[in-house]
Amino acid sequence: MEVDMGGIDDALKNMARQNVKVNRKAVRTAAKYVAEKLEENTPYEDESKYRSWNEQFKFENENGQDHKEFKHMKEDVHVSVGQDGEATVGYGHDTYWRVHFVETGTMRTGGMVDKSGRRHWGAGIEGQHFVERTTQETQDAVFGLMAKEIKKAFGL
Repeated sequence: MEVDMGGIDDALKNMARQNVKVNRKAVRTAAKYVAEKLEENTPYEDESKYRSWNEQFKFENENGQDHKEFKHMKEDVHVSVGQDGEATVGYGHDTYWRVHFVETGTMRTGGMVDKSGRRHWGAGIEGQHFVERTTQETQDAVFGLMAKEIKKAFGL
């Protein structure tokens, strides 16, 4: 997720860049806010008929493997602030690969052929665009939070 910093005054940006600690604190505050909103907006489906865990568990049992713990995307939102003062808000290793299916949806699949030879088409998944919605909802607040942190650090 990327947010354009064009809304913060140039003077505040320059002040923050001169003090790395202030810059990282401002970025971290804003990133945590975005992460909270992303967690709120991440869809959660707990109806077991839509989960394929049973098949996964069967496979693991047949092969003598231990059951893996499946994290939900909502429980796996991460914030990372680099040394350069840039933040990344996203999902962890266990769930990142699933996000795009829910975010943008999937096409109808080729379907299956039943015993009578008729083809049944899969419905696919409709995209929910929760990452895009979170970006739009938090953009203005991010600028405000960062400006507030920078002003507070410099006593303005």
